[in-house]
Amino acid sequence: MSLASLPTRLQDWRLAPNHQTFAFGGDEVNLSIWDTESTFSSHSREIESTSSKKRKRDNALLPGEIWRAYNVHNDSFGLRQPIRITSLSYLPSSSGFHHVITGTQLGDVRRYDARAGRRPVSDWKIGKVGGVKTLENGIFEHQVFVSDYGYNLWTLDMRNGQIIYGYRGLSGAVTSIASSPSVMASTALDRYTRIHSTFPPPKEEGKQQERKGDVLAKIFMNGTPTVIAWDQNEETNSATPNHNVNEDDIWENMDPVEDMDEATSRMTTKILKRSRLR
Repeated sequence: MSLASLPTRLQDWRLAPNHQTFAFGGDEVNLSIWDTESTFSSHSREIESTSSKKRKRDNALLPGEIWRAYNVHNDSFGLRQPIRITSLSYLPSSSGFHHVITGTQLGDVRRYDARAGRRPVSDWKIGKVGGVKTLENGIFEHQVFVSDYGYNLWTLDMRNGQIIYGYRGLSGAVTSIASSPSVMASTALDRYTRIHSTFPPPKEEGKQQERKGDVLAKIFMNGTPTVIAWDQNEETNSATPNHNVNEDDIWENMDPVEDMDEATSRMTTKILKRSRLR
């Protein structure tokens, strides 16, 4: 694959956790999954250069492409529904690349199973303001975080598409989400990076969630943050966790943050202390 052959209106691109495949989608670019190694091999580029326009019109898979979604069925008036993918993510699966979710500009969250066909196996209307802006797979099973172009950030149960709980106190659209085993972090257009508590979906599908996530801390940034990621590093001091660690000691040992003044640091520490006492 070369840059010239990429669709021109891509909105999101995601590498699979095992790095063996990647997926992308966008404005009139339906979900497509590619084999990483074969896509960028020299042999694949040679085949691509000799591909005819007829192959593309026949909707045949391109060199390196292993799966491509079909558009959803026409609406109740028989009209074609536009393809407006704004975000996508791989779901945890023992079988590799088969499970992918997408968010759309029309507010849909769609779940695809590549083994079951080329159309979504689930389709839920979630986004309320301007459609789905970003979505990210959570650490817990069946958990996905979804935000729209307003101030909404939800935790979604992928078994039934129901919103388990939402996060309050946001004053800007969420631009990026990152999950870790203990907390979830987000960035937003209001120039804040936030740390959220998060809890697993109920064990039984459809049951009410007893514990709901909250904003534990927030840090004001000089510029508008657009991306946040977990470095996959879990640092522990000992095999047995110490629950008596002083919160003030933790903050004193942290690297200084340029955008956080002393007053904000003290306030953030108090927020974390209160959250531990709940």
